[in-house]
Amino acid sequence: MLTDERKHLAYFFIAALMALLCPKLALAETLPSFELKAVGDSYILPLARGLNNAQVHGRIKLFTTKPTYHSYFDLGAGALQGREMENYFIMPQGYVKFKTTDSLSITVGRAIKSYSSMDEYWKLGDVQPLFRWDVIHPEQQGFTGFFVDFKANNNLEMFAFGSPMYLPSQGPSYTIAGGRLTSSNPWFAIPVDILDVGGTPYIVNYRIDTPSVSDILFQPSWGTGFTLKSDDQTWWMRANYFSKTRNELVLPFEGTLNIGSKLANIAVHPRSAQHKLTTVDFGYKGKKFAGTLSGLYESGIKYVIESPVADPFTPVYPDQSKVSLNLAYYRTDHEGLEAGVLRTFNSRVKVQSDVAGAQDLDIYSFRNQYDNAVDLRWWRLFMARSHGYLFKTKARLAYDYKAETSLVSLEVNYTPSPGFSIYALSDFFGGEKGRVQAYNNILVNYLNNDRAQAGVRYVF
Repeated sequence: MLTDERKHLAYFFIAALMALLCPKLALAETLPSFELKAVGDSYILPLARGLNNAQVHGRIKLFTTKPTYHSYFDLGAGALQGREMENYFIMPQGYVKFKTTDSLSITVGRAIKSYSSMDEYWKLGDVQPLFRWDVIHPEQQGFTGFFVDFKANNNLEMFAFGSPMYLPSQGPSYTIAGGRLTSSNPWFAIPVDILDVGGTPYIVNYRIDTPSVSDILFQPSWGTGFTLKSDDQTWWMRANYFSKTRNELVLPFEGTLNIGSKLANIAVHPRSAQHKLTTVDFGYKGKKFAGTLSGLYESGIKYVIESPVADPFTPVYPDQSKVSLNLAYYRTDHEGLEAGVLRTFNSRVKVQSDVAGAQDLDIYSFRNQYDNAVDLRWWRLFMARSHGYLFKTKARLAYDYKAETSLVSLEVNYTPSPGFSIYALSDFFGGEKGRVQAYNNILVNYLNNDRAQAGVRYVF
């Protein structure tokens, strides 16, 4: 449970944020931007056609720029109509940035910043949280707190971050009905509903023991780091350290078997966990070429579980490390090619329990968005117009060389007039899920989710 002092600090932070942010956004010179989007999803494989859906999304962005401060607010909401209705709210950013001197700035609120090239390229969600309504195309969200950025000179920049609260990554919404976890969102990974025990099938009946909002929300975090650059800004090196709350909740559970009714009763106890992150980047950026070698080390994952039974099943996260190499080639100002390689070490999550055989279970195998993968991306802009380019195209091929699974994504945007665009995208998966479930990520978990999407977007 949280101490009263920590709660009071978090409440004070929220009150201070609102006091700073709201007056700035209420000024007459605040510039608004509104976006409306309508989308249709069609899933190709017969097994997945029940996932077809229609979606509506709305977004409002407000920003003010003055000589001494800059404010920004981004709020969105959306709904999906499939077998049932699903909805969400999102606030990726909302902050006020004060520029006290040419070299010092202070930001209060929720802000997206650059900390790790690996985390940003692969959308891992290790450093900053993610909005994963659409798992294949997630959106990065920012930390919430106080930020201090200091530019000592043209070669050295430093930052510090602190917060009494945090907001976790957002995934697809779901409901519990009759002990079953259900969702019309195709990217919700529905857990097993039939458990085989000694050849006898048991229907799984779930219960989510949701902690209070304050126990999840009011968790302290802090971080610090620096960036070094060469005189011509082509070579750079960045290192950061964070002691913060993990962006994904951990899910300890307890289970009982009712032999007479053939029911397996599972009670899940979501908990927030603390961890340490160290990130390092070495990069080069020229006119045509760019490259970054990145490293990430996650350690010290700890959480508290108060279970009403003597034998809970709890995940044990070992320290893991990741290495990534990303290269980019810009043929012209309107065409580019990017490539990435990712390698993960010691990511296997184990199960701790006094129940015999629990250590061999693979129930916590989904730890990372990507584990061991190569990636190739191409983009190009066609037919320049006064309002931008008439066509924008993107293509991506990702391949997990350990699980031998792949993803091909294609996207085309047509913008015939300012603010209005029509777009289409498709995602195709390849490969088969292995018998051993201990290795599980996006490229392994969604092999049946081949889909085609079309939509319209209007910004005004």
